[in-house]
Parts: sequence; C-alpha cells; structure tokens
Amino acid sequence: MFDAFLKCLKCLAKAVFPQRCVFCRGLVEGNLEFCGACEKKFDAVKNRRMISFDYGEVYFDDCVAMFSYMPPVSNAIRDFKFRNKRSYGATLAHFISSVIVKNYAGAKIDCLMFVPEQDKRIKHSEMLAACVSKSLNIPLVCGLVKLKLNQKQHKLNLQNRLKNIKGAYDLKESGIAKGKTILLIDDIVTTGSTLNECSRILRLDGASKVLCATIAATAELAKKT
Repeated sequence: MFDAFLKCLKCLAKAVFPQRCVFCRGLVEGNLEFCGACEKKFDAVKNRRMISFDYGEVYFDDCVAMFSYMPPVSNAIRDFKFRNKRSYGATLAHFISSVIVKNYAGAKIDCLMFVPEQDKRIKHSEMLAACVSKSLNIPLVCGLVKLKLNQKQHKLNLQNRLKNIKGAYDLKESGIAKGKTILLIDDIVTTGSTLNECSRILRLDGASKVLCATIAATAELAKKT
C-alpha cells in the first residue's frame, strides 16, 4: 500500500512539475531528460576527439568528448556549473559514459580520477566522475588535489592558461597511480592544459597510461571520432 502511495505521489509531482529538457528547458515526454528537437541537433556536435595538443609535451594518451562545446550542450553545462542546476549532473555524466564506452571499450582501466576544483564547496567534476564510476563499474579514486587558488582558466588566453595551471595540482599520496591505466574526467576540454597538467602529475607518479574523457570539447580542438 505504501508503494502505491509513493507511485501516486510521483505521478502527482510529475503533473505539477513536468520534466523539462536539460538543454532547452522545453517539456519532454515520459522519463526522457532531453527533448526531440535537441536530440536532432546532437548529431552535428556529437562524438569528438582532440586533434592535437601543440603546447609542449603531451602526458595523456588520448582525450575524447561526447560533444563540441556549442548550443544546446554548452547551455546545459553552464547551467550545471554556474547556475546551480546540479540535477543535470546525471544526464551529463551519462554522455561521458557513452563516449568512454565508444572509444575506450578495449582499454583495461584500473581506476577513475577527476580534475579537482578550486572551490571545494562546488564539486562538479567529482559529481560527474561518481556517476560515471557507478555506471561503468570503474573504481573512483579521489587522488588529485588542488594546491593553489589560481585564476579561473576560462577567463585567460592560451599562454596565461599554461602559466596559470603549472604546479596547481598534486597527488594525495605518492604511488597511488603507479603502474595503472587511469581514466581522467573533467567537464570541458578547452585547450587541454588542465588535463595535461593533471596527466603530468599522474605520469610522474608512475601511471602507465592516462585516458581523458569530458562532456564537451571546444570546436577548434575537436574532430569527429
């Protein structure tokens, strides 16, 4: 009887607060989290791989993203990160899981890590990583730490990004990455400088391979996989 009451309550909540698309805020049907109109736009921006990283030595082995960073995807990511739409996390993490399965299916991944954020109260990357870990059954290790309060990367040009990120990260303990293939999660890859710096730290600790996956990559870095 209690289960029937809960079911009734959920139906009532859905009627009062109908499901809305995480990308355009339009109404959606059933249990979907995005509308048909946005889904049709996905093919133009879906399944990306970083073309190159031309700013010095590369420490990661590959970097893939589900989308190019453009509407409607960029709208949802900004809402998730800057407008407190934490409920979008599960949907965005689902897309990261999908691109991982598509591109890294044959990789024997030992653990999953994420790029730690400057504001310790806001843990968007950790939230995404936790969802991906649960979805793909890959152990989540909170191995990286942020050492300094540097400027926000998205506000800087390329050269300043590279200087700003140097020495910003370290590991919680030495040997945590030794001999492991690590999957590194972040929300967006813009220049690749943050992922590369985190990968450098993991490599110095002995990681055998570092694979990166994000929701989106900026158009100039991305090509169709």
